[in-house]
Amino acid sequence: MKMTERIVAVFGATGTQGASVVDALLADKTFKPRAITRNASSDVAQSLKSLGVEVVEADLFDTESIKRGLSGCECVFGVTNYADPAVLAGAPDTEAKIGKALVDAAKEAGIRFFVWRLALHFGVDPNLLGCLIIITRTSSLPSCTKLSGGKYPNVIHFDNKATVEDYLKQSGLSNASLHMGCFAENLWKLQALRKSPSGYELTLPVMKEESDVYLSWVGHDLGPSVLALFQNYESHLAEISGKTFYVVSEKTTFAEFAGTLERVFGVPVKYVTGPKTGLPVLDEMFDMECEIGSINGVEIPDPRLVKFGVKFGTVEEFAESVKANVFRAVHIENHEVAACKVISLTEQTSEKDRKIIDKEMKVHAALKHRNVLEFINAVVVELKYKHHYFPGIYMLLELAAGGDLFDKIAPDVGVGEDVAHYYFSQLVDGMDYIHSQGVCHRDLKPENLLLDAAGTLKISDFGLSAVYKLKESGKTRTLSERCGSLPYIAPELNIDKPYQAEPIDAWGMGVILFTLLGGNTPWDEPTKRSPEYCRYLSGKIFDEAPWNRFSETSLSLICGLLTIDPASRMTLPDVYQHPWCTRPSQLAQRGVIALAEELTQNLRVSGDLGYAIPESANPRGNQDADGDEMMLSATYQSQFTQSLLLFSQTQSGRRYTPQLTRFYASLGPGLLINLIKESLDSLGVKYKDAPPENANSDGRGEILKLIVGGYDRRKIMFKGWVELERFNYRGTEGTFCLMNRNEGNPISWRQLWKSLVKSPAVDPHVLRK
Repeated sequence: MKMTERIVAVFGATGTQGASVVDALLADKTFKPRAITRNASSDVAQSLKSLGVEVVEADLFDTESIKRGLSGCECVFGVTNYADPAVLAGAPDTEAKIGKALVDAAKEAGIRFFVWRLALHFGVDPNLLGCLIIITRTSSLPSCTKLSGGKYPNVIHFDNKATVEDYLKQSGLSNASLHMGCFAENLWKLQALRKSPSGYELTLPVMKEESDVYLSWVGHDLGPSVLALFQNYESHLAEISGKTFYVVSEKTTFAEFAGTLERVFGVPVKYVTGPKTGLPVLDEMFDMECEIGSINGVEIPDPRLVKFGVKFGTVEEFAESVKANVFRAVHIENHEVAACKVISLTEQTSEKDRKIIDKEMKVHAALKHRNVLEFINAVVVELKYKHHYFPGIYMLLELAAGGDLFDKIAPDVGVGEDVAHYYFSQLVDGMDYIHSQGVCHRDLKPENLLLDAAGTLKISDFGLSAVYKLKESGKTRTLSERCGSLPYIAPELNIDKPYQAEPIDAWGMGVILFTLLGGNTPWDEPTKRSPEYCRYLSGKIFDEAPWNRFSETSLSLICGLLTIDPASRMTLPDVYQHPWCTRPSQLAQRGVIALAEELTQNLRVSGDLGYAIPESANPRGNQDADGDEMMLSATYQSQFTQSLLLFSQTQSGRRYTPQLTRFYASLGPGLLINLIKESLDSLGVKYKDAPPENANSDGRGEILKLIVGGYDRRKIMFKGWVELERFNYRGTEGTFCLMNRNEGNPISWRQLWKSLVKSPAVDPHVLRK
């Protein structure tokens, strides 16, 4: 054993709480964790060993084995479990005896600092000290039974833990006690969140709706808090030793927490008081929780929040690609909603791959502009933690609640000049800023242009970006890497020579402007293998649609950006001075409702919007099937998203769906899915069944899924899935079908959706306005 090792003995390391402490110690590397467990051969103990954790077998009922386990340790994290079968089988004070024996063993072993984990402390007086919250009032839990007049005889474990806390404070050991709020994870363990006909119900026995509760999260709060104590006990011993620390994520009520879940899931969640469990220890604990704040006559102040990084919890997957899944995430404290892009890490992930991802994050994080999707934060979970977490790179990004810009554009039709001018101007502003920071995007295409809840354009995905200019000196370099998607790349990328950065993005902007106005890309690729590109070179294409219906000024701008010679191609300063761009916007002052109407005008004319939201399933008016008031997150429910009809009616209530590639059918999911398969076969699209999701006990709430893929007419791969969920709305029953794109051109995906909806097998059953 190395003399320099600082070992921390962690009791309960094979449980959720101890594991969070082990993870924090491993990540920090200041201390080496030693897991003390009753069974060193268990699967969890073996997984700890695989992480490099020393595992020592000891029995909490055997003081000598505890002493051996503590040999050579500097610090101890101690916790007891009142639900341990050995504790439940013993006398009422068994848990207190175990805790006292642990304190005695630690003292004899010469432990320098001891952290004791307790239940929620009711009477608190928080004062901030660095990253720690100091509680100067000692625990009142030992008087719980006395103050309640013997009302709660079965919650002796509260008194037991507090008895150990007092024993520890009087032991002469340097120590601190850690009080946590109610662990939110326990709500899931108790199966308190359940599906209901109108959404979800958060059901707890005899808990008053208005009662305050202090919520903590094991992984976010416990491990980092214990680590903070170990890191600071030497330098702040006088302030820390003998004190109690109170750490929670937030003060709330269960009714408010139900509202948080509602914002997270985008479906109704209400709090209801359920019957008692029949287990005295749980029922009395819930009863006692109702009296928080008055049981000891102490008013509980709002707790200070201890920040350990960014506290987001991922809750629902809404996109997937070859290398990443994207989840909706909610901030635990302020309920802000974001997107969490997760890139999995495996044994096959190379160092080169890691460097590419790292570069993407560094570039994206440095860009702050209203037309650039915001990069919030990132966390890397390494492979060594795979037994506890999913290894990957977790990137928190601004949630583009308005969805894909090009999902709202009619194929082969496009949008009017006013809409194109509105969004192209924002693209120019965003790219001008990006170039001012010395960055070339190199992957401008429809799928990388998103909308926020107010309809503002957001440039995304900097995976192929490159730094070509130093901001300080203005010195530039040429680029050499060949990258991008064929329909959008500039022709100079087909030549094996270095190229200038800014003209590459200018070309991509020209293709995007064409696609906005024309509803499709101008060619398959900018080579002579493309007949359309050849006709562009010869000038013959200008007599064809859609080129011949563009206005003179818009065509001038498109051709200026799509100039073959990069040295002669329009620059961004040229674009700003072009007559098509200098004219004032006709939409900027009309508001987001008018913007949404104009954006989807051609979808209404083509009838596509009538499929996406037929009258029989129109959820406008904020009412669910039973007339209950819907309260959806302000992140989603803006005037813009409501005008775009980004909410759908399903079996579980009103649902946020940023894709307009959806429809309703009069058949049930089981029958409709077979017709969809038949139609996909006829369209030459490959598919495979995916496991159904979210089934209720009666099977009526399950979502059937198909994974689909293929190539569009521009030879670009597309991937995605088809979801089918039963709906019952105002007397109409059938299936809600959503087509969700993972990869590929949004316009091509819309073409596939339209072909499926109009197919002979599916069309007779589709509901339409």
